[in-house]
Amino acid sequence: MPNALATGTPPPAPMPDQGNGLQPGTPSQAPGAPQGAAQPPAPSHEQTVCALRHFHAVIGEAQTLLKDPAMGKSDLKSKIIDGVTKLVSERMLSPAQAVQQLSQVPTDPLEQRKWLQGVLAQAVTSANAVVDHHAAGNPGTLDWATESTAQHPHADHHLDLMAQLGAQYGGR
Repeated sequence: MPNALATGTPPPAPMPDQGNGLQPGTPSQAPGAPQGAAQPPAPSHEQTVCALRHFHAVIGEAQTLLKDPAMGKSDLKSKIIDGVTKLVSERMLSPAQAVQQLSQVPTDPLEQRKWLQGVLAQAVTSANAVVDHHAAGNPGTLDWATESTAQHPHADHHLDLMAQLGAQYGGR
């Protein structure tokens, strides 16, 4: 199932039986990489923070839509469009990404609910995979003075950092 709201950056590898890229790779294997391939470097602190902001925004929109009492009973594509538009206005998605992803929204209400549940599951799994990969490559110092100096990305650089993260994971 394609991820309609979080595009191009999640590091999880596709599961052969699902073909949806929702599950992360094992720590000894790069997410999305074939067996024996070199693992990409762990995401930087800045990339990890950016990815978590991104996935948190996607999770929030998906949860809001799934809580709608009409979800699964009537066509809510207009509300899905509004949610994606909000993500574009917050610079979480580019307009081109939003258009491409919105073209994949089903018209059947039950399929829309399943689709959104998949988006939510993928965002949660992707966020966990990014954190796990970052933690594996950056064990930390346990020194607050050192750790507190880490740079946090500015929102203006979100799309650039997500593109870097996507390229790092082979466009996944």
